[in-house]
This record gives sequence, C-alpha cells and structure tokens, in this order.
Amino acid sequence: MKKVHDIKCGAEYIRDIQKGKKTFEVRIDDRKYGVGDYLHLYEDKPSIKQIEGYPNATISNQIDCMCRVTYILKGGQFGIDKDYIVMSIEVL
Repeated sequence: MKKVHDIKCGAEYIRDIQKGKKTFEVRIDDRKYGVGDYLHLYEDKPSIKQIEGYPNATISNQIDCMCRVTYILKGGQFGIDKDYIVMSIEVL
C-alpha cells in the first residue's frame, strides 16, 4: 500500500526540487519508504508576514511540494551509510 510521508525540509531544497534541479532525497530509512510512496516536503521554518492594512493578522509563507518516489537506492553500498536511502523523486 502506498503511503504519504510528511517530511520537514529546508526551503532552498524544496525550491530546487520545484525547479527540477534536485531530483533526489536522502533520508534515514526509519519510515520504510517504498517506490510509489508520496513525499509531502514542507518548510521546517516557514516565514510569517503581516497582512498589509491589518496589523494583527498574519499569514504563513510556508513552501511545500508533493513528490512521488520512483526509485530507492539502499545504503550499505557506494559509501552510503546502511541506515540511509537515496530516493529518486518526481514532482507532482
């Protein structure tokens, strides 16, 4: 069964994924990721800005991205720690 994983990620990495510059994600394999699973990557520290003309109202400028895992390279080879995986991802 395919899963959706909510994962904190730096804003600069999410932007690179959205632009197609970063097509992989490296993670500890503590969630038993699988090919076909979905990654919901979201900014770990979203910025907050005030709404113009409404001094007590704010909105979050959180960046996020939904991806699908297309390939998994398990650790323990090629210098990758055995507890880690490298996931090839595509943006949805």
